Amino acid sequence: MKKEKRTAISCWHINDTESAAMWELYSKAGFGIAVNTTTERLANSLVIPEGYNMIMSQVNYIDFDKENDTDYIYNELLPFKNKRKEFIYENEFRIILYKERKESTSVSSCPNETILADKVSQRFHFGLENLPSEGVKVKVDPSKIILEILASPHMKNYEVKEIRRLLDIINHNNNTNFTIRHSDIYDNLNYSK
Repeated sequence: MKKEKRTAISCWHINDTESAAMWELYSKAGFGIAVNTTTERLANSLVIPEGYNMIMSQVNYIDFDKENDTDYIYNELLPFKNKRKEFIYENEFRIILYKERKESTSVSSCPNETILADKVSQRFHFGLENLPSEGVKVKVDPSKIILEILASPHMKNYEVKEIRRLLDIINHNNNTNFTIRHSDIYDNLNYSK
């Protein structure tokens, strides 16, 4: 049975500082880099393909055993905005791309108090088109998004120097100004008793 894809999602970590947990999870063996940007830069630099819609949203971390959101019945995108509270350390921000069916009728106008049987039966299929299995191509200008590139704190100095050398070539050939900084999140850890 073929799985249907109704959204394309780009996930980001939103925070004012680096996160040790994110480095440990996403740069195993010390080979990761992170791109520093702002939500405004993301919003202003993405060229959304014609016919697609985009939502940018910080993820809500909830206890699914205690919180039952009836809006799931009316909003097919809501599951992509919520996540189990056990993942709150991710502090995730998502860019959600989707395409609405032309013939679909919106159920968002249905009153929350009344759950109509015919609407419930279509609750997760009411208005989104299937996306191509290969994903959706979005034009991006990296120079408009990237403020800074951070190298994993576990990366060796010579590896960071090599990336810096490659960035110099990229900057020269593309008239960009990308820089990389070696994360110092674990440097100078002084614990006093």
